Amino acid sequence: MENSEYNDDPSEVYSFREGTPESLQLIEAEDCARFVYLKNNQFYAKGEIGAITSEEHDGATHYRVTIEEYDEIEPIALGAIENTLKTDFSDRNKITKINQEDYNTIVDDAKIQKEGPAYETVGDAYVDVRNRLQETNQEEWLIQQPADAVIGGWTDALEELEVEATLSWEAAAKLKQLVDLYKDFQPRLATLAVELRAGHLEDLSGSETLFVVLIRDLQQRCDFQMNFTAEKFKILNQGAYTIRFPDEGDTDPSETPSYIDPPEPPKEASRIERQLQKTKQLVFYGPPGTSKTYTAQRFAQWWVAQQDTIRATTDQIRTVTFHPSFSYEDFVEGLTAKSGADGSVEYSIQKGIFRDICEDAISAYEDSKSSKEVPRYVLIIDELNRGNLSQIFGELITILEADKRIDETNHTVTDLAHSGKPFSIPPNLYLIGTMNTADRSIALVDTAIRRRFRFLSFTPDYSLLLDKNGFDEDIDTAINALSPETELETALRALSILGIKQLNSRILESPDMDKGKQIGHTYLLNLEDETAIADTWQYEILPLLEEYYYSQFDRIREDLFAGEGEHLINWKTEEIRDFSPHELAIFLIKLTDQNIPELLRKQSSQINTNKHE
Repeated sequence: MENSEYNDDPSEVYSFREGTPESLQLIEAEDCARFVYLKNNQFYAKGEIGAITSEEHDGATHYRVTIEEYDEIEPIALGAIENTLKTDFSDRNKITKINQEDYNTIVDDAKIQKEGPAYETVGDAYVDVRNRLQETNQEEWLIQQPADAVIGGWTDALEELEVEATLSWEAAAKLKQLVDLYKDFQPRLATLAVELRAGHLEDLSGSETLFVVLIRDLQQRCDFQMNFTAEKFKILNQGAYTIRFPDEGDTDPSETPSYIDPPEPPKEASRIERQLQKTKQLVFYGPPGTSKTYTAQRFAQWWVAQQDTIRATTDQIRTVTFHPSFSYEDFVEGLTAKSGADGSVEYSIQKGIFRDICEDAISAYEDSKSSKEVPRYVLIIDELNRGNLSQIFGELITILEADKRIDETNHTVTDLAHSGKPFSIPPNLYLIGTMNTADRSIALVDTAIRRRFRFLSFTPDYSLLLDKNGFDEDIDTAINALSPETELETALRALSILGIKQLNSRILESPDMDKGKQIGHTYLLNLEDETAIADTWQYEILPLLEEYYYSQFDRIREDLFAGEGEHLINWKTEEIRDFSPHELAIFLIKLTDQNIPELLRKQSSQINTNKHE
């Protein structure tokens, strides 16, 4: 490499690769050092000179210049550079500065790469690049990535391995790599065990013991759980397990996803889709019986199937229910203990449902990067507010946000609490939670969770009730159906809808109640006959009201029933009676203020007839 003559003139520009259109140059002054990258006499990059190391090579001193602050005006590669410099940089007290004008990009420890030699053969390239990697210690990360992938695969597969276990074919394939590795190196391992004078584990030879130890060492170096044991080695070596293939007739249906036959979309589909696309997380909240879970499942089945190039499977939708004892270990990952054959206790990482679906979604996302569409994955969390959300989500609360997902602008990686593995959430995973507001107010939900979810209110749908019960979504049609000639079943359907509507109106007017404690419409859906309607009131609706009012029957009688209800509730003993459909009809006629004395007399007459019979 040719070099210009050294000159003390601070305005002199020293070129270290003369005669080429692209050159690396250094401007040296008494208290200012500037590094610039020139191309066609224009600045393309500049930075501040940081660490400078030197070594003797071919009779000359070679300097490696590290650029600590680097401003890239146009993209160029980053890598290693060696230049032969006549300037003495041994004075580390010299002030190094750079005039960055309006730019202020900082790239820690970046190295500017100049154009290297042209190779004639791949052999020449291998030798030269290999030498450069060794000199700069840049090969470590390249080796580490596939090592992590392979050893991580072994570790995950070993979690499934136990005596007479049925392994997925993917896990079996990964474990076969371990068996083949041992067989290939068994002679060398045996020799090394003798040279080391190493001992052996019970029932294992010296070479087998050494192999187990070396694999555990690899797991530790890659920050994985050391779950390869003597017991697991024996199971592997003896083939004491079976393999479950996807096309086997006795495959567990729950583990073999089937294709989704999409239902009709719920009427809120477009609104739900718009909110999910924006934040990736959505909560359906409302009183009991307002179709929250049903809508979540129906929407998810419809939505994952609305992709032209992807045939959706049931594996893309998972459901979990939160409860007070549900934990981070259930949701993300936890430690599980197993007893070995020798009585020892082995601990391994057990994946939770969230980590499981995340990893599946990530695999689908990576496999589909070259495609126009990426498969959507949906996790439905039922009864979201019954769990301790801060404790269940843990460190994942931050990375739930849409812009912190993989490949997004603020992609964030966190380390999992137990395994220590780096973890990210893919952009094709969506969460739909449901909240029963009768249990707990939405205002009590953790602020961090509220900020990361959007909330969609579900209220009693009287139009749906009217339609499903044959009244054409028209309340007047239900009222007009009430006459002495009306069959009891039809009258009870109309009266029940009107009764639920009246009770909800009074609940909303009650000073210490709220809209979260209304009666949902699903209680009156899919009821076969008048007996089923009466049973729903006796065993579901009335106990729900008793719970809402904390068993204060006097308030139920006065605030809700306006003094009526003696056919349904024994006010003295404060117990719900065993009542007939006719007695329910009488109560509902009075509750809803329907001025139909003939119908009332008819139902009363029928009650008396039944008593005499």
